[in-house]
Amino acid sequence: MDLLQVSEAAEHCGVSANALRYYERMGLLGPVERDAGGRRLYGEQTLAQAVFVIRMRQTGMTIRTLREFLDLLRAGEHTIDRRREILLEHQARLLHQRTAIDACLELMAEKLDRFAKLTVAEGKR
Repeated sequence: MDLLQVSEAAEHCGVSANALRYYERMGLLGPVERDAGGRRLYGEQTLAQAVFVIRMRQTGMTIRTLREFLDLLRAGEHTIDRRREILLEHQARLLHQRTAIDACLELMAEKLDRFAKLTVAEGKR
């Protein structure tokens, strides 16, 4: 894979270039390569890390927790138990949210179905 400039990397990840720069400033991305002019260049590994960070943030993981996870990752294999714990806790929260969202979608479908029936009934009058 070729190195991508920040705008191309942002498009690849589905976020703004400012978001990528922010994640770098916050220490959530490892050192980003630079060209001779100082412009950021994103390789495959940095893009994979960016996608992970973005997905975790999109699903509500705090910057603090994400930073802890990434610091542990950088510290080495002896931290795997805590990293696993962090991901399992986040997964449990997401599964709970999904259950709530599914219940909400079911309720909405019932109401929309009722609305459709009322609209049809009113149209026949």
